Amino acid sequence: MRVVTLLLALCLSLPAAAEDRVVNAWTIAGVLNTPRTQWVFNHICVPTKVLEGQGFTRGEFVDAYFIVSQLRWEAAREALAKNDERASMRSLALILHGMIDAYWPGRVERDADGAITQFRDCDELGNLQGMLNKERSGSGPNAAVREEVTKLMSQVIRRWKENKPFDDVAPLLRSGPMKISASAAAQPLTAK
Repeated sequence: MRVVTLLLALCLSLPAAAEDRVVNAWTIAGVLNTPRTQWVFNHICVPTKVLEGQGFTRGEFVDAYFIVSQLRWEAAREALAKNDERASMRSLALILHGMIDAYWPGRVERDADGAITQFRDCDELGNLQGMLNKERSGSGPNAAVREEVTKLMSQVIRRWKENKPFDDVAPLLRSGPMKISASAAAQPLTAK
């Protein structure tokens, strides 16, 4: 409920273009954060067939990722408050999985500064089962990237253990795994 109240307050204070971006991000999150399709936020790919022709941008997909991640983070904190560490860890693991996959070879394209310029179509990656098989058998990111991701994950886990709000986690995700270039953010989501 807190997230919905925040959304309404945010929309009331935004210019029309920014309001459209927030609404589009929430639409993407609503369409994809279902038991059948939520995996796209773990594996960081775009289900083009589902989102094609909607006029969404790459930046709005990143915003939707943050909406879903905040919901997952709040679920983890809520479970911790109920002393259910196992349930809390399940929600946290979804965020950590997305962090790893944002750096998995071939998952996203990045510029020289490490900012995302393009997302891959989930179908190109072999949809969910194909990705899971490749992750199990592949070597994953190179050693330097693996070390960077491990450090970021440690920082996120520390914030989880300290029961910090999502506002303390979002900058880590925004400056690392989900950093998107300014020019790419405005590009159509499903365009090549």
